[in-house]
Amino acid sequence: MKQYMVFDIGGSGGRSSIVGFDGQRLNIISSSSFVNNHISIRNNHYWNVLSLYQSIIDQIHLHSRENKNISSIAIDTMGVNFALLDKNDELLGNVLYSRVPQKKEIKDYAFDMFGGEKNLYFETGLQTNKLNSLYRLLDIKMRSPNILENTKTFLMLVDLINFWLTGNKTSEYTMSSTSFLLNAETKTWSKYIVEKLGINISAFNNISPSGTLIGSCDDTMLRLLGNKNISVIATASHDTASALSCIRPEKDNYAYISSGTWGMLGCKSEKPIINDLSFKYNFCNEGSSDGNIRFLYNSVNLWILNRCREYWKNKGRIYTWDELSQMASRAKPFQAFIDIQYQDFLISDNMPETILSICHSSGQSVGETAGDITRVVLESLAMKYKYLTKRLEQIKSYRVEVIYIVGGGSSDDLLNQFTSNACGVPVVSGPKEATIFGNVFYQMIGLGDINCVEDGYKIIENSYKKKYFEPIDSDLWLENYNRFESILSGFFIK
Repeated sequence: MKQYMVFDIGGSGGRSSIVGFDGQRLNIISSSSFVNNHISIRNNHYWNVLSLYQSIIDQIHLHSRENKNISSIAIDTMGVNFALLDKNDELLGNVLYSRVPQKKEIKDYAFDMFGGEKNLYFETGLQTNKLNSLYRLLDIKMRSPNILENTKTFLMLVDLINFWLTGNKTSEYTMSSTSFLLNAETKTWSKYIVEKLGINISAFNNISPSGTLIGSCDDTMLRLLGNKNISVIATASHDTASALSCIRPEKDNYAYISSGTWGMLGCKSEKPIINDLSFKYNFCNEGSSDGNIRFLYNSVNLWILNRCREYWKNKGRIYTWDELSQMASRAKPFQAFIDIQYQDFLISDNMPETILSICHSSGQSVGETAGDITRVVLESLAMKYKYLTKRLEQIKSYRVEVIYIVGGGSSDDLLNQFTSNACGVPVVSGPKEATIFGNVFYQMIGLGDINCVEDGYKIIENSYKKKYFEPIDSDLWLENYNRFESILSGFFIK
């Protein structure tokens, strides 16, 4: 059985997996988790990239001892994060942590430098209010301009790790597209933005497609692996791009949701969609694994329930996801609604209390049990999906006929059913392990183990069982959606 090693790295930890292929389907043979910490030093926040790299080496060593048929390694992770290297390929400073909200003066600086928020959107196609690489680079430019002047190589974080593993530099498309430095139309680095930053355009590699063979592990890694030659592939390096590569739509008019801690709702487009309406609704254009565009809205998703579970756990009440779902199914419906993207939810240390407080301040009564709170969150998520689906329909000028949900959240049958009810269309869920399967999908392309994307779709569809949900009580959900919209307008953030 052929084997592939997958690294899926998130904001607080990562998972390494060995995935086997028997000629028909993929099977996760083993998995191991590791920590990905950030460090705060004198009000500055950094990724601990050296520790992260050591963890990756340790995981490679661990898996290669136990699995003798590993063909390749590929890494996917969250977007935005980058590293700057000098002429000797040494780091110019520590890698900045992306998840700290940027100061208002940095955003104002960016809008002034590039002629306004709309100009930036029309150049990059990205949401200007989100965390992004450009704001971090401008922060460096303001504090330490010599760093940008001495930059000889710009690499996204995943490309940096691949460089350390192989000695070869590449800039994979799906990850580079999150940087705010790519022109959405040409899919190449924006000379307009880069030159204004004061970085030489030569510091940027040519953009490589998903499934590019970067090279083999270097001599140091080979000795660690007992001189076994293992290829390193630039997969669909952005984790959402990997997950969404598993979807083969059965209808043209569809929406997809990548459901996890964060949620992305949108569709695939052959070309960027950049116009006044997409700007108004804050939809963005990121790279798709097949070279097209992921046109989507990016927002908080199951982060809120994750934080609730963490709070309850610290208070001695440990709930599994299934237990919360069962309690929510028994709770009273439509007690209250929240905007899951409300700013307070990003910083709360007591998420259940924050939810209750916001509900009460908006005149809504809600029970205080874990089941009540979970139901409020899940119903609000489903209603937000409808809200965003309606905006997608306006932009695309079509009626969404089916919604595909992939990622960890796709295993929550109650949320899937609520989504179908709220949106009034069928929902198709799975795979839960979409990011891992998508990662392997493009490893197989890079190695030539499959000849085309169509072959990859067939393998993935053989590897899991889809679930289907049909709308129930749509009239009742529509009636309550009007109430949701009225509450949403009170604190919705663009």
